[in-house]
Amino acid sequence: MSDKPPGPLAENLKHFHDFVSVLAAGVDRYSHEGRDVLVHDVRVLDLPSDNSKYPPRTLVGFFDLLQPVRLWDAVRPYLSLPEAAQPAGIYISVSPIKPDFLALADHAFKAKIGGATDEDVFARNFFFVDADPIRRPAEISATDEEKAAARAVIAGVKDDLVTRGFPPPMVVDSGNGYHAWFRIGLPADDGGKVKALLDALARRHGTGKVKIDVKVANPSRLCKIPGTYARKGENRPSRPHRMARILELPPC
Repeated sequence: MSDKPPGPLAENLKHFHDFVSVLAAGVDRYSHEGRDVLVHDVRVLDLPSDNSKYPPRTLVGFFDLLQPVRLWDAVRPYLSLPEAAQPAGIYISVSPIKPDFLALADHAFKAKIGGATDEDVFARNFFFVDADPIRRPAEISATDEEKAAARAVIAGVKDDLVTRGFPPPMVVDSGNGYHAWFRIGLPADDGGKVKALLDALARRHGTGKVKIDVKVANPSRLCKIPGTYARKGENRPSRPHRMARILELPPC
């Protein structure tokens, strides 16, 4: 995958490629059928039905991040659909899962199958922080002003944790808020360490306008894939749909 790919989805691919490269770098692999893999749960959420009589559906697939082209090839068609036909978002598990899930949906999306749960996660490779603007109703996109407030909060979290000895994180614009990914090495059952730290950060950095989401402490948490879109509510000038983007990459 080229760092400067040609074509209309070049920017999407660049953010996607950088994201997957960070997730796959310097982490434990797991043996499966004679080779090492790094399997994640990926979901296409609220994909509009071809038949207006049926509600939107969710598709689930399982992908080895050591073969990123296969994930990109599966995601790319949804990025090229007309606005009205695009899903609300495409999400990936923060943590790797059991490779046996490849036997359920091997590098492909399927309907009517279940995704991974907390007991299916191998390890916590990242401490994931989500700074989200508080808005009512919650199912709408953020304004630029709301996003700016969230960026200030995630910057404060980054400075706080780096000062305390955490490595510099990957920082992601999720479309409506901001994520920080700090590389760690913990088992899936971490004894409550992640939850306790998120609670502390929420108390220290949360404001009346931005929350640190403490619900992301569970091991099988999903997040938006950079290079894909956040499509909450209607696409309005003041609250537009946006592409998720990598803002800062951690040192190699």
